[in-house]
Amino acid sequence: MAQLGWIAGPIVMVLFSFITYYTSTLLVAFINLCSANFHFSGALQVKFCGSVQNMAFFGISTGDWFWLGLGMYLA
Repeated sequence: MAQLGWIAGPIVMVLFSFITYYTSTLLVAFINLCSANFHFSGALQVKFCGSVQNMAFFGISTGDWFWLGLGMYLA
């Protein structure tokens, strides 16, 4: 029964990474929609917001893989 964790664990991690990617694209679409409609942000601010979002995505994915590895080590 313990071997199922080696199969289900990576599958769940990939599933959560797709969910994170999907919500990130929704966030970017919302930011772009607001920027296009209200004309309050310049190109530099849009690039900055995109960079911050990409760093958050990288941090979340790195943290997910760290805890996955730690969980497999301790199991």
